[in-house]
Amino acid sequence: MHERPQLRKRDLLESPDVGKRSGLPRPTVPGHMNPSLRIRTRAPLVATLALLMAMLVAPRSVRACPPDVSDRYDKVFNVGVSVGFSMLRRFAFTYALDLRVGNGPFIGWARIEGHGLEYARYLAGLKAFHPSTGAEVETGVALNSAHAGGDIGQAWGLHLAAGRWNPATEGLVQGTIPLVGDRKNYDLGIAAFVAVPGNWLYAIGCNG
Repeated sequence: MHERPQLRKRDLLESPDVGKRSGLPRPTVPGHMNPSLRIRTRAPLVATLALLMAMLVAPRSVRACPPDVSDRYDKVFNVGVSVGFSMLRRFAFTYALDLRVGNGPFIGWARIEGHGLEYARYLAGLKAFHPSTGAEVETGVALNSAHAGGDIGQAWGLHLAAGRWNPATEGLVQGTIPLVGDRKNYDLGIAAFVAVPGNWLYAIGCNG
């Protein structure tokens, strides 16, 4: 009598017929994200990065340098971009789009921030700064998406940041403390912000 060959667990996981005969979803290897979920996770990151690149290469008119930098935004609604890096949980390049509402010293804001192609942060909150010194603090609610690697899930948390502010540029040390969801989905990093288009040229160098 011939013995029936034994199938390895790996063979079952990799077989394209698994799930078809039973009607059940195909099993996945622990620690690996479903490809469709990975695409959904990375889509906002790719869109944000593409928009940032479009802003960088878009033609802009030459402006003279302003006589000084005000201690307030000139407009109530301001849009800006930021770039930086995260140090925790992993080192990654970060890039973001900001919408800010208010002249100051209290400003409401909303942000979408990509961490490499690994995950995205969606944030909203309140910023307060001291007009004479430029010292600022920022607090808000953050939604950290699941990581594309599949090892860390989605989490809601508290966003905290502190740094130096003026209407043209800004530097922040920022992070998220997860409160609901995967407690491993925390982060800490540094970012530099530039307001566009109003103070874009002043921030990178202007004429005169």
